[in-house]
Amino acid sequence: MTHSPRLLALFAAFAALFLFAAGCGDDDDSDSDTPDTLELVSDPDDEAFDVVDLGDKGRTAGDVYVFDGAMLDPDSGDVAGHVYGTQTSIAVEDGNEIVQANLTYEVGEGSQIVVAGTAEYPEKGGGLVVGEHYVRAILGGTGDYAGVTGTMTTVRDEDGSYEQTFDFDD
Repeated sequence: MTHSPRLLALFAAFAALFLFAAGCGDDDDSDSDTPDTLELVSDPDDEAFDVVDLGDKGRTAGDVYVFDGAMLDPDSGDVAGHVYGTQTSIAVEDGNEIVQANLTYEVGEGSQIVVAGTAEYPEKGGGLVVGEHYVRAILGGTGDYAGVTGTMTTVRDEDGSYEQTFDFDD
């Protein structure tokens, strides 16, 4: 039995359309382990904090604050990860110090979230201004957080702990 070239072309077109349609679909990864939000709180009793005083003695632009510490699940109080960070002093204005942060949160085996942005230290130093909300950019991640973007909001509490709320983009 012979088939005309026109019939073969029609068959090939339908086959191509079928294969194309089979490859299309919802790109939403509904099986993703990445939540819409993640909340962590720092453990003020498990924090290392060092100051590298560069330039003129005292609080001046260029000083670097280096820190790391455990991050806790706010509901259970269990260790949920670790933060490693640096904050570089950009300027001292009206007694407050503007700092630019580079932060890496380890939140599981092979999973990290990278955050950057500015915040403010009060005139007396010792950490961010208590009660202020600082929103910084989520630059990306690895593992369960590969490719994430969004924002992270930081609030320093009276007890010296930091609440971190990660809001991931869809």
